[in-house]
Amino acid sequence: MRKLRVIIYGRGKLGSTLIERAQDAGVLAELRCGRSEDEAPEDAGLLVLAIPDGAVAERMRALDALYERSIPFVHVAGTLPSRHALPSGRPTGGMHPLISFASHENLPRLRGRTFTLRGDPEAIERARAFVEQLGGQPLVRELSGPRYHAAAAILANGSVALAARAAALLDSLGIEESERNLALAGLVESVSDNLRVLGPIRALTGPIVRGDTQTIEAHLEALDGQMRADYVAIARLILGTALDAGLSAEAHRELLHSLEKATAGERSQTD
Repeated sequence: MRKLRVIIYGRGKLGSTLIERAQDAGVLAELRCGRSEDEAPEDAGLLVLAIPDGAVAERMRALDALYERSIPFVHVAGTLPSRHALPSGRPTGGMHPLISFASHENLPRLRGRTFTLRGDPEAIERARAFVEQLGGQPLVRELSGPRYHAAAAILANGSVALAARAAALLDSLGIEESERNLALAGLVESVSDNLRVLGPIRALTGPIVRGDTQTIEAHLEALDGQMRADYVAIARLILGTALDAGLSAEAHRELLHSLEKATAGERSQTD
């Protein structure tokens, strides 16, 4: 079977990651500027648009005249429809990576990571082949739109926001930045390992799921101001998951009372 040749449009973090990992894996791939309209290679098998969401429809229409109708187009946007009606009638699809792309200096690995694939069967088939050559895990589902994208954003960006609060606490204890980052990353990786094997309910650990009110009150006593308010808000979220994980109703009431007492105490100090 002839190797799939992939043309990637977009030199941002995602496009740069795709081309680097494709080259590492020996995939026939070429990276082009998102606005490029160079002549299309005759042996192209898949076109990937790794460009901002708002530019996808316009770029697909512009590139539609350059490529043979048999070559599928896929975009990487999690919020957009997978199918686009183009003059050529070519197959289109979505290839959204459930991966965090933070900087050009730290391109993420793709091996073992999930890409959701959707759209016309021909587009899915070619995108699946590309993802598998990269070592990724294709998930063929019609997943797109705000609800799907919110799920990804809550975890990817929410976990970073939580890490920033934990980092601030460790900074106040005098830990060096490099040591702090290594420690927090290791902790998050251990959570990731548990999520992969156990799922989110069984992966929950710590004083809340144990019903350890004394430890929670000690945490609250050690914090003040916005940090205490953030802790209370996060603890309330954890409480809901803890109930699903088997926390008793009585322990839930006791923990909730401690959180409400801390909130009331913070209000009285500001009044």
